[in-house]
Amino acid sequence: MRDQSNSIMEEIDREWVQLLQEAKEIGLSSQEVREFLENSKTC
Repeated sequence: MRDQSNSIMEEIDREWVQLLQEAKEIGLSSQEVREFLENSKTC
């Protein structure tokens, strides 16, 4: 079970890294990404 959980977390981590790299490529700052995520929590 632990191996499966680790595998899932590693996949999620890779997806987050990819999303953040794409945000950087289109010119978003880390602050803009942070604000977007914070605002998304309230929806």
